[in-house]
Amino acid sequence: MPDQRSKAPWAVLGVLVLALVIAGGVWANQLNLPVTVEGTPSYDPWGKLIPTYTPTPSATPTLTASPTPSKSPSPTPSKSKTPSPTPTKTEPPKPTYSYSNIEIGSASGIGKEYRFIIQTEDSLGVDPNEIAQIVADVLNDPRSWAGNGKVQFVLVADAKQADFAVKVLARTTPVEVTKKAIKFSATLWATKPASFADFESYRAYLVNHYVGQVIGKKVKTQCTANAEAAPIMLDQLNNLGACLTNPWVS
Repeated sequence: MPDQRSKAPWAVLGVLVLALVIAGGVWANQLNLPVTVEGTPSYDPWGKLIPTYTPTPSATPTLTASPTPSKSPSPTPSKSKTPSPTPTKTEPPKPTYSYSNIEIGSASGIGKEYRFIIQTEDSLGVDPNEIAQIVADVLNDPRSWAGNGKVQFVLVADAKQADFAVKVLARTTPVEVTKKAIKFSATLWATKPASFADFESYRAYLVNHYVGQVIGKKVKTQCTANAEAAPIMLDQLNNLGACLTNPWVS
């Protein structure tokens, strides 16, 4: 029977040889694998260029959360004052007028002719024909301006034919005279001052004095006589002085 100790060295040697063979095979196989460098071309161990690239992994996108929109505060409604309504201006109605419609001729028939008409404001309730009769009677009186034969007066019914108008109006100014009109306030026409004896003489003065201005007579402002009749062109309503009222020209 062979000696067991003499076989042991050979068995160990066989194992080593087998291990070397296996290791050599593994080493040879590794020599055939390309060497890879990240981002650069690879070379095989035999000097051949192998254009192999390892892609650089892209960065994973970071999801950014959208900001939560903030709620804008609702505007506080301003407490505006309701504008007060603008008061409507109510204009007073425009006055209306009426003319006399009667005709009265000249009593003398001689001298320069002046044609006239009467106008009244309707709100007074005055009949213009009544005033026309009063004025015509005064101007045709021989004691008036027609008495000297230089002028005469004719009452016409058409305002377009009149040289001037005698007007009685609702106005505050007592009297106003122009070349075309004598404007009496209703108060002046209807209110007799104490210095005149009656309405007849008072209105005769008004007609003669102010018609005298229309036909070009000058107004006198002072009476120098004492206890005598005042001249017709004196302002007997304001400057009578020591004179006596006088409604007539002569």
